[in-house]
Amino acid sequence: MKISQSLREFYCSGLEIIYLRNYNADIPTIPDYERIDIDQMDQGFYRVTARYGFMETPNVPQILSLCKLKGLDIDQHSASFFIGRETLIPSNKPDLNPLQEKIFLIMFRNASSPIQFFKVPPERVVELGVQFEI
Repeated sequence: MKISQSLREFYCSGLEIIYLRNYNADIPTIPDYERIDIDQMDQGFYRVTARYGFMETPNVPQILSLCKLKGLDIDQHSASFFIGRETLIPSNKPDLNPLQEKIFLIMFRNASSPIQFFKVPPERVVELGVQFEI
């Protein structure tokens, strides 16, 4: 199930849902006043596009604060964050040779958590996952 489908399942009247997209630019930094764009969609949905330079790290609480300056007031302390999670599992019919598969799985498991990377408060996160065989 895609995150957008799951959000529709959790949707209830009076709730605002913000879909956040992050883009990395080809320049080192982006000034705060150019960092976000907000598009209001139907039925309480908003799309927030955040841009970061290649030397910057995304920061969701900062993005939500910048939204307030552009008229979208989000209470960060009551917000829930939905994050997609992929899990790789070994396949019975691997496409990679066994050594490549083991190295890839180790690297994937050691990758940083999106919760830490985006600086999202972990107690406010709902993870939606899918498993892929490699």
